[in-house]
Amino acid sequence: MIRVIALIAFLFSPLSLADIAVVVSEDNDSSLSKGDVEQLFLGENMFFPDGEPATVVTQRSRNSEYTRFNTAFLGMSNTAFKSHWSRVIFAGRGQPPKETSGLNDLLSKIRQDKSIIAYVDAGSVPKGLRVVLTVEE
Repeated sequence: MIRVIALIAFLFSPLSLADIAVVVSEDNDSSLSKGDVEQLFLGENMFFPDGEPATVVTQRSRNSEYTRFNTAFLGMSNTAFKSHWSRVIFAGRGQPPKETSGLNDLLSKIRQDKSIIAYVDAGSVPKGLRVVLTVEE
């Protein structure tokens, strides 16, 4: 009985993390699969499935969503993600995603540019953004 109570307390505590939502502007009507999103965030593709250019934006590397997205969605540590991008840059195949200075900066950019794809905590997706994929932790 004590274990059940402890489990319930943990699940409803502020420490339990929400999922990560991959988001675009509400003006962007692209449908994306998990594979499409992976290709965009790893620089293997620079276009949405409809042919429109995509601009990948991440949160700062010291942000918890950055680590959670890399781990849960890409299956990489932050170091492996940065190492991947170092190889892409060295090979001349692309530039790493732009980092934002914070959530407000990210939200402002997405609202102004429908080519941006990013991620936020699924529990805090504000108006003006559309969730294209949810990354479950």
